[in-house]
Amino acid sequence: MLVRMNRLGIAPSNVILPVLGSGNQKIELCYIVPPLINQCIRALTDIECLQTITFCDYDDEKVRTLIAMLESAEKKEKNSDLFISYCSAQREYADCLRKMLTDRGIRCWMAPYSIPTGSSYQAEIPAALSNIPNVLLILSKEAEASRWVQKEVGCAIGARHKLIPVRRSMYQLSQQFSFLLDGEQIYDMDDRLDMENNCAQVADYLSKLVMPTSAVTRSDACKTADEASFNKKPHRKNVTAPIKDGVLIAIGITIILELWTIIRKMK
Repeated sequence: MLVRMNRLGIAPSNVILPVLGSGNQKIELCYIVPPLINQCIRALTDIECLQTITFCDYDDEKVRTLIAMLESAEKKEKNSDLFISYCSAQREYADCLRKMLTDRGIRCWMAPYSIPTGSSYQAEIPAALSNIPNVLLILSKEAEASRWVQKEVGCAIGARHKLIPVRRSMYQLSQQFSFLLDGEQIYDMDDRLDMENNCAQVADYLSKLVMPTSAVTRSDACKTADEASFNKKPHRKNVTAPIKDGVLIAIGITIILELWTIIRKMK
């Protein structure tokens, strides 16, 4: 909508944004924040007159969680090539695969190793998913039942990152994951191999799909279109404390009136 408004010459310089979906729908912030951050950064980057996007919510605890997530994402640089999503039942395999990938020059983000001591999983994982363009999903029946894996897959899809599903052994995907992974190419591991050789084979496969960011030349001639666009102006953000009662109602009425005017102009 902001892009469409910008094309029509009526884009605002400031936007107040409620965190949609986390109220009555009770969708957890972990599902919402990564794609929300990506879309907001894209809007701030591409729309010249847009200066700030301010988040607001009635729930004090939710606002504190949101601020922690945003600040964590703000501090992180894109210094990892691959996010590894796995369940605890696959921990040993994930550890082995992480080592193999690291040996091949691919920098991996994997809990708990990549989470600073004393930090919150709820803040660090969404922040990582906001910044890391490739997500490896180690598929298994146990992974499908894992709440954290479900969140991470949802975040990766919402953020439009490359999702790379790898299945340890053949089994029938659940209806939920069949839907989530529809159109994705699933790499089936050779379960006849021992763990080390299996991981080496998968690591070779992944190294062809994931280019280490350290290998990307940073000269102007080699920048991607997205990088050039992002560097066009500095990233800005404005996060507010919760706006209460009459103030929020007044803002809501103002936004509704402004949106109605915009919709009429669009028509």
